Amino acid sequence: MSSERMHLMSQGIVQLFENKRGSYGVIVRNRLGETVFDYNSSDWFPLASAGKVALATLVAWAVADHDLSWSLELDSVALDPEEDSATLYPHLQGMQKLPLRNVVEIMIACHDKNCADAVANLLGGWTHVESLVTRRFPGVRVNRDPRNQEENTGQLRSILDVIQGVISGYLATPNVFEPVVAGLVRMVDKTDGIPFHEQWNMTGGLPTSLINTGVLGDPMSERYLLYAIAGRDVANRYETRESDELISSVLNMLYGTFGISHPT
Repeated sequence: MSSERMHLMSQGIVQLFENKRGSYGVIVRNRLGETVFDYNSSDWFPLASAGKVALATLVAWAVADHDLSWSLELDSVALDPEEDSATLYPHLQGMQKLPLRNVVEIMIACHDKNCADAVANLLGGWTHVESLVTRRFPGVRVNRDPRNQEENTGQLRSILDVIQGVISGYLATPNVFEPVVAGLVRMVDKTDGIPFHEQWNMTGGLPTSLINTGVLGDPMSERYLLYAIAGRDVANRYETRESDELISSVLNMLYGTFGISHPT
């Protein structure tokens, strides 16, 4: 990308945030892991459900170390009826046992807190998981309660570190990271204007905060980028879509400007 085009994009993103209620951050990296755009990425933002990706990564590492198996069956995991697993996974409703790979995928794709509890218990309980995440991902803190804005939070650049680790792990050892990536792929909270299959992402949101992090483009080729976008203290999202539309605008700007969209 030319420096002029990059400058125009940077100006455009900053202008989008001007005069908007709340604080926003954006960080973008290319496929080599080099930061190509940074706006307030050292700031901390509430994670809401986005912290579940860090939890899933711990499981993938345990599978890589042969401490766990994706085929391990978990008993009595009642899928959260308040989320959308009934739409995405109707064939798994009411099953008495679920393989670990399905539990982790549903945890991400559906923001499922019951699956998160089952995974955390498998890893030694939430207290141990919270400590382990902090050690493994400096700059990220998770909590059993996704609405806890003090203990379930992270620096935006550290959140992107988690995503970068998932994608690089998948490209190197796909059988280990496939269930994590499958959750990112199947997660229904995508962005209008970007093909569904070209946004592998995770979202999180509370009434006055939101986060969207993942991959734009095609990670199976060299045509992709990594991103994390978040806002805190924004206008109440139950009353206005201002912040959601702002995030969508930034994502479409990134998707178009970096030339990762398919040529027509």
